[in-house]
Parts: sequence; structure tokens; C-alpha cells
Amino acid sequence: QYYYAFFAGNAQTNIWAQPSGAFQTLGPVTAENGAATEIGETHATLGASLSGGGKGSVYIYWGRVDGGTEPCAWQNTNALGEVLVGTYAATIDVAAGGPYYYRVYATNAVSADWADSSATFASAPPSVSLSLANAVFAETGGVRPLVTASLSAPSVSNVTVHFSFTGAATKGAGNDYTSSVDTIVIPAFSLNKSISLGALDDALPEADEPLLVNIDSLVNATNGTITSVTATLQS
Repeated sequence: QYYYAFFAGNAQTNIWAQPSGAFQTLGPVTAENGAATEIGETHATLGASLSGGGKGSVYIYWGRVDGGTEPCAWQNTNALGEVLVGTYAATIDVAAGGPYYYRVYATNAVSADWADSSATFASAPPSVSLSLANAVFAETGGVRPLVTASLSAPSVSNVTVHFSFTGAATKGAGNDYTSSVDTIVIPAFSLNKSISLGALDDALPEADEPLLVNIDSLVNATNGTITSVTATLQS
């Protein structure tokens, strides 16, 4: 750091400017990754730190693959601008349920620096909730109930939903009804998928029978607010 002051004088007087000024020459910058915080299904906040040479331009490179120290190998960049030494953060949009990598880069007129290594975090997994269309169906045929599993946010991974079936009505050949499948896979970056139920006419006089379609287990997701729906089979 350097200091300076202006001085003026003539035959009458001498005077110094007040106060003295100061400036700092640029030195080498050091970039460091900060913590990943406020991690959710759709957003995360990434930290960055600049130390060393007074000020510099700071960038956070991030994505679903580690780009190392090659800017073009990263999927995304957040430019924080030219800033003074300190800590900073940027909020990014992410997809649910997947690993992400990030690395801080800083530069000024005399140097450039990458953080020593890439950091990583995992976005929160999506949740799965069920909905039901055509809740009442008849043994004699007609409309079929449609059970839809919906994600709370798109996921970077496939989500597997295993169903179970309970209630007075029984499932399977020779019983009351069938399902199109017992397990579905919601592809990455999709939001929902459905199964249908079909009635089997056993020609027996019966009262209306409820049946429940439940989330039995999940892969790459958590339970949402609605994990069971009820349909009614009319004889």
C-alpha cells in the first residue's frame, strides 16, 4: 500500500492537501471455493472467496460434470464482477436429486487463479405424490381409473415408483381388478407417469368395494403429501 499528498507553495504561503491519499497496487489473487448452502430441489447458493491482490474478477463455474480448470468444460458460469477481497455468493437453478460440481476462478491484471479443487454438493431429491382420475369404475367395463405419480420438481435421475394395492377389492387374475403395471420409472427431467386399473367381471352380486393404490417404495425420491389414493369398484 502507498500513501501520497499534494503540496503547493508560492512566495506567500505553503500548503499541504488534507487528508493524505492512499492506493494499493495489484498483487496475485487467490480464489477459494466457499460452502454450498440453502440446497433444495431447484436452487442452491454457492460461496466464493477472493484474497491476495486487492481486487479481481470472480467467476463460479458449475455443472453436473467436473470441468476442472477448463472453462469450456463447465456447463454454466456465474460472473460476480470485479470485486474487492472478501467472500461472495451466487444462487443457481438446479434440478432435483443429482450431484453438482463447482469451482471458483479469479483474475486481475497481474495474475489468475483457480480454487485448488472442485467442490461438490447434491441437490435435494424430488418428492412423489399420487393423484386419481375416474375414481369409480364398474365390473362391466367402461372408464378405467388412472393413477398418476407426479414429481415435485424435475430430477437429474430416473425415479422408480413401486406400488402396493390394498382394500376390499382384490387384485389379480380371477379376482376383482388388474393394474397395467406395478412399477413405473419416471425418466430424468420428466414430471409424471401413470398406471391404469381394469375391472374383472366375476358375475357375483357384491357391494361396492374400495381399493387403495399406495406408494410402496421409491428410488431416487421421497414420499410427497399424497401417498395413497382410493378408487371404488362397482359390481
